[in-house]
Amino acid sequence: MRKILKNLWILLRSFIILLLLSYTTVVTVQHIEKDIMVENFKKRGVFQEDISTKKFKYYKIDYEGKPTLSFLNSSADCYPGNVGDILISCEQNTIHPLVNGVISYYAGGHAGYITGPYRDDYTYIGEIGTVEATMTVGNNADCGVYSKEDWRGLQYFNEVMCLRVDMTDEELARVTASITSRLGDPYNETFFFNIYDTSYCSDVVSKSFECINRDLNPTKLTTSMYDMITSKDTYISYYHYVDSDGVKHIYYLG
Repeated sequence: MRKILKNLWILLRSFIILLLLSYTTVVTVQHIEKDIMVENFKKRGVFQEDISTKKFKYYKIDYEGKPTLSFLNSSADCYPGNVGDILISCEQNTIHPLVNGVISYYAGGHAGYITGPYRDDYTYIGEIGTVEATMTVGNNADCGVYSKEDWRGLQYFNEVMCLRVDMTDEELARVTASITSRLGDPYNETFFFNIYDTSYCSDVVSKSFECINRDLNPTKLTTSMYDMITSKDTYISYYHYVDSDGVKHIYYLG
């Protein structure tokens, strides 16, 4: 009996190692894809001297659709994205340095959805409103209403990307209604279990786009930031990072 249990343990251990190696390979490929996509996006940017300052450098990419930034009234800084865009951070920097690196590599940091002005019988969301499921931004441990304000500064994110899914106005309304219907849902701390009654940040977003048949989770495992970035249904609409001198470089469709 002991020999059988030993052999079963060896088999189980080998399976787990193989699974981890396979998943690591998938994630590594996604990282490469993400880096290539970001670099290609940045190469298309044309420096905008008239709106740039010492602290904020703007690079415009010509685009006929919705612009992807709006300026603050009292600052040379801007808010990222437009209604319907997905906010993404691939860096996790709010837990512990030893844990942050592992989470950032395999899952990424955080995601949110820009609703813009929204009102129904139960919910009011303002001009720069977002819907996010989080346990690290603010104090709530559920899906709630937040703000693009959190995404422009360095308090939470050093690198921010917006993803866009091409949608009709009717599809946009359906996605927004879907994600706002999840407000108040408990946060899924396990990521793997109880997936129907709870959600985590990228999970809330990907589930909401399913109502218009957009697939933001091509690996069919837990939805990571890299799954959404490398999905065939998304493309980069906005990107910013802060360099070592504290200068914010902003690339945007506009």
